[in-house]
Amino acid sequence: MADNTNVSSDLIWEICRPNNAYLVKRKSAGGSQFSKDPLNLTNKHSRKNYRADLRREAVARAGAIRQSNQEKKELPEKKPRGKKAKASVENES
Repeated sequence: MADNTNVSSDLIWEICRPNNAYLVKRKSAGGSQFSKDPLNLTNKHSRKNYRADLRREAVARAGAIRQSNQEKKELPEKKPRGKKAKASVENES
């Protein structure tokens, strides 16, 4: 990965964590997450030297980035409710 000085490694980890090719999720083992990475000797899906005190801020930043990248859904057309509203729409058309 390219060395970006303006992006923290914690932020990159939080963004890429759920979308990893080596990730194996097991619901039968209490929702554990394991890694199939051949270089990972512990087989745990975790970041090395992970600092728990930075987790809240990193998750907040990652959530904001994910939310900003999502496309906005268009609001559905409002339907008339009630007899009077439906009758007025039918009279207009």
